[in-house]
Amino acid sequence: MVRRSACAFFVTEESLVDHARRIHRIEGPIRVTPLGRPGPALLRPEQDSESWSRFQSRADAWLEGGPGDGPCLLVVGTPENKYSHFWRLGELLDYARKKGIPLRAVVIAPLNEAYGRELREALSDHERSGAVLFSEKFVETDWPWAAEHCIALLRGYTDLSMSHAIYHAVSVGMPVLAMRGGIVPEVVLQEGIGVVLDEDFGNLNTALEQLRPLGPERSSAFLEKRTARRAARALLDAVETHSSENVER
Repeated sequence: MVRRSACAFFVTEESLVDHARRIHRIEGPIRVTPLGRPGPALLRPEQDSESWSRFQSRADAWLEGGPGDGPCLLVVGTPENKYSHFWRLGELLDYARKKGIPLRAVVIAPLNEAYGRELREALSDHERSGAVLFSEKFVETDWPWAAEHCIALLRGYTDLSMSHAIYHAVSVGMPVLAMRGGIVPEVVLQEGIGVVLDEDFGNLNTALEQLRPLGPERSSAFLEKRTARRAARALLDAVETHSSENVER
């Protein structure tokens, strides 16, 4: 019904156009409305944020006293089923431990809501070993702090979502370590903003060695194509096209 009646179709990422056309059998034009470049207020919590300050104090102590000086990944969001970066994290850490890679992860997520308790149970062994630090509840992330202390944003999906957290990471020069699935690996490789893990994590050591902070040019190239202005222009173009077609009729 939507396909027959809609005068315009939108996706949040260029890589989704072909998927939308194939899955929904859309014949008309599909426009891209990006999620928008995050502003300073979204990248850093208020300076007097007690929840972040308390978490940062714990995180700083954990990072200094953790096992070895291995790389740390940032895992952030709400642990719903589609986010494989939460549900395969234990598997990834198991693989790292087996290969002697001292990998760690900071997990900023609401453990008291939805699937949070299930996630904590799934990662309990890694929490006890000191390989995982939980925020206990969701706190607004200080992304500059995260970029300074975490080697990459870990991101994986079982669906075709695009992640605004990737925008945040790229804004502060943090690369993305992507898991297979969805469009995120495709975007990461096309835009040169990180590394994609093999399905079995067999390239983990190589991937970690390849991760480097993103330079300003790389970050700007990614973000300038995904501004709110471009999204607004796509919406206006759709309205103008529809209005013109009605006049002609």
